[in-house]
Amino acid sequence: MTFVFNLAAEEIRTGSLDLASGTYYAHLVESAPANSATAVSNLTVSTATGYIPQSLTGKSLTGGVWTFGQVDFPTYNFPNPLVGVVICKQAAASPSPSDRVVSFSLFKNAAGANVVVPVSTTKIPHTFGTDGAIKLQNVYAYTSGSYSGVFPDTNGLLYLLGTSNNTQTYANPITSKINAMGGGTPSNSTDRDSATIVSNALSLALDFSGASGTKGRKIRVSSLRLVAAVNAYGNSGTVTLSGSNSLPAFTTAYINDDNYWTALASGNIDFNLSASNLNSSDTATYWRYIRVSGSKALDFREIEFYNSTISSPDLNMTA
Repeated sequence: MTFVFNLAAEEIRTGSLDLASGTYYAHLVESAPANSATAVSNLTVSTATGYIPQSLTGKSLTGGVWTFGQVDFPTYNFPNPLVGVVICKQAAASPSPSDRVVSFSLFKNAAGANVVVPVSTTKIPHTFGTDGAIKLQNVYAYTSGSYSGVFPDTNGLLYLLGTSNNTQTYANPITSKINAMGGGTPSNSTDRDSATIVSNALSLALDFSGASGTKGRKIRVSSLRLVAAVNAYGNSGTVTLSGSNSLPAFTTAYINDDNYWTALASGNIDFNLSASNLNSSDTATYWRYIRVSGSKALDFREIEFYNSTISSPDLNMTA
């Protein structure tokens, strides 16, 4: 198993973590870290006497494959079993507990099977495979504009998705590019032609990776606009916008479990003026899942995201 830590993945996506530059080193760890780990201080590194991390050389980023030369750890008396290697980026003159963790890989033997290094006195060489430390995908980013007040509103993010970045005739993405689930009944827009209609939704969740869960898209939210259904004018209630990258499954139980969601905005939605906005407190993180939940059922006519960005591994989000 090899993975990129969540924060490092976002920094790679946004360009703030440049894998082609800088100094990197490897740590041996006694337990597999969580994807949410951000720094060396979050790791359970080897407690062997005299242990220090090893600098990495031979850095290469070619064709999306990031790799290094073989790293040889000196002989140590390891008091606890070891499960794998974490690559870290050095921020200053020497390794620090605050350094960013980038990727984790389990130890594998020559046959490709996962192995654990037992309690022993040994020298550990580690060679990165043909996929390197990590293998990156091309990622395209598409950003929406501000609300225009005109329908169809070509400035919205879901409009961009529904038109494959303005390369095709609009088709509501709820039918093919977003998996929706919640208390309401998502449906195609027939009169507003810009986003999703949600009827009487107490909690609506959108999976931007699609019905198959394999599209790899994520959304970075700046502003969410909710438009009331005609029969909801005059209603009001508290609405919360949340994001998640950690749902075990896209099911009602996990959608309704706040432990898996990060609140991005919350406010009293007053539909007297037919529409209300929520501005996200986190405009940097990309989320696979977005949830709109309410203190009571509210009839949304549509939702749309403005000044927001969607990342996609496929050009123009055509599939």
